Amino acid sequence: MLVAIAIGVGVNAWSGQKPVPFNNKLTSFDSRFLGFKYPASWADEPDSMVGSFADGLVFLSNREMHAPCLTRQLANGDIETTCSNPVSRLGYDGVLVHWMLLFSMTNIGPGGTLAHWPGLPILVDGHAGRESVVSKHPGCVRDTRQELSVSIVWIGNSYFEMTACLSGPNLGRERSEVRAMIATTKILRS
Repeated sequence: MLVAIAIGVGVNAWSGQKPVPFNNKLTSFDSRFLGFKYPASWADEPDSMVGSFADGLVFLSNREMHAPCLTRQLANGDIETTCSNPVSRLGYDGVLVHWMLLFSMTNIGPGGTLAHWPGLPILVDGHAGRESVVSKHPGCVRDTRQELSVSIVWIGNSYFEMTACLSGPNLGRERSEVRAMIATTKILRS
């Protein structure tokens, strides 16, 4: 009941409290789909992955990043593109954030709703979503101690997915910065 009340008044569902504000200067990310603020100490790297089911938007990290996708020509003349995380190790108090736009909710559960998605319900800029926190998720960088992910319903079967890989040991500060970023998120209206 407390979570439902918190969502109803626009407060994020993280323990029924507003996220801790950022501790440093901010910069902004803006695309034709969404915008948000994040710590200026983080670098950004565009995610140029475009597919029939998903578009990558951006990677953010407080670590030096390389291009996430590499393209090479094969001996037979074909072009091959491989993509991976733009950092190989997070190190002490490292953060890697990835934003994507996915075009199908069929992997969420029966009926394509968030009801079967793991985590707690949240509201992001008026859009229903779910937040999940797990330890050492295989999709993250290998020295990740915790993954925080947020899925946000957008238009029809489309949704945004933000995944944050956190290395610690100061997971509280890292989670607070990611949640403060989510609290500033503005989603393009249909």
